[in-house]
Amino acid sequence: MNLYGLIGYPLGHSFSKKYFTQKFETEDLKDCFFELFPLTSIDELPGLIQSKPSLKGLAITIPYKQSANLSCHKKKTAPTFRKRKEGIIVWVGLL
Repeated sequence: MNLYGLIGYPLGHSFSKKYFTQKFETEDLKDCFFELFPLTSIDELPGLIQSKPSLKGLAITIPYKQSANLSCHKKKTAPTFRKRKEGIIVWVGLL
């Protein structure tokens, strides 16, 4: 199984799960799933990663997206993603 998801808080407004579920079905990606992970603190991220061994990548939304964008703006760098040895893609600079 290939699990992807969205972290942020709150996530009640998000349409990501429906969008990606339909996209995976349309593209015939039977082994791909998308979940919402409402983290009340970014400090919960390591526990999430540990508890979901099939997790392959995460999208970031508020409030963590705002912090990452501000950090990148101050450093005059573009947000970038990097694959870690565990196979999980993370936003460099946010964690």
